[in-house]
Amino acid sequence: MEKKTIIGIVCVVVVYVLSVLGASLLGFLSAYFWVGSPILASLLCAFSYAWLARRWRKSGLATVLSLAVVLFFLACGEIDLKTATIAVMVGVLSDVVRQMMGTDTAESSFWAYPILALAPIAWFIPLWTNPQNYYEATIEEMGQDYANVILTLSSPWSFAFVVGATALLGFVGIRLARVLVGK
Repeated sequence: MEKKTIIGIVCVVVVYVLSVLGASLLGFLSAYFWVGSPILASLLCAFSYAWLARRWRKSGLATVLSLAVVLFFLACGEIDLKTATIAVMVGVLSDVVRQMMGTDTAESSFWAYPILALAPIAWFIPLWTNPQNYYEATIEEMGQDYANVILTLSSPWSFAFVVGATALLGFVGIRLARVLVGK
């Protein structure tokens, strides 16, 4: 791989991480944006993934992307090791799907990327597995009104919606990105 390609890959990985961060920062505007950030990130990150998938023909792309995001958020103190492990495991699963379908095919990206798009949901799993603790921590950090909205989003239906919408926008995003980025 030539130096120009490596620099391009590093830059796009940074854009990918910043896209996840940017989607997450919208949570300061509203709790709905906070929980909905994986949905937006799945669409934003599809362009980075599509560009990288054209150049990165070996396995490991999703693992590297999920690791980059996890390391950034660990360095910022925004996630714990359990959450980080889940997010990286989602990246590995995405790579397994891409590898099974052949890393040289566009079809592999269409099925692998929506799985990777689910990785940021790992940050919110405590909202659905331990809503009372999540609620109390949110009160301390963001205030009572914000926490009340978070608590209303802790239903199983909300979880199903976030997972479904994130995966769906992952499919839409990767198809759109492949058209705009090229096959």
